Amino acid sequence: MGFFDDFAAALEKYPETSVKLSIGSVALQTGTSGAVNVNEVWKFKVVVDNDGPLNLTNLALHVEGQNGALVSTSSAGPFGPSVITSGSGLLTVSGHSAKSSQFLYFKAPGAAKPAGTVLAKAHISTYDANLDHILINHSIHASTPTGSYAAQVFP
Repeated sequence: MGFFDDFAAALEKYPETSVKLSIGSVALQTGTSGAVNVNEVWKFKVVVDNDGPLNLTNLALHVEGQNGALVSTSSAGPFGPSVITSGSGLLTVSGHSAKSSQFLYFKAPGAAKPAGTVLAKAHISTYDANLDHILINHSIHASTPTGSYAAQVFP
């Protein structure tokens, strides 16, 4: 394959090879503080860690409730099995940096669940990529090549 075919293939695999997602900033929105209780609403953010050199723009996340939990982009709902962030939820994550989403929300299941039960998960829905980070941040001071001028200096 040629360079552009290889580049296109690498771009398609970029999220898998260069991006990590995690859920953090989990906090009670409505309910009793402490453990997650049935039907409580909790807020959280999705952290996007871009380890690679491409800038990710217009990044939208697909967030899914798991094991009976429901999710929403608003603390008031509506809550459903999944949401895709859009509008203000679109992120720009520069190359070699991390950024958190806006707050998202899950409503706990209506029945008790054992420890370690996954309640929300996220993956990338859509994104655009650009080379600005590579072209700007990797264009650094270069000691070679050099140019010089030499001449004899007379008294």
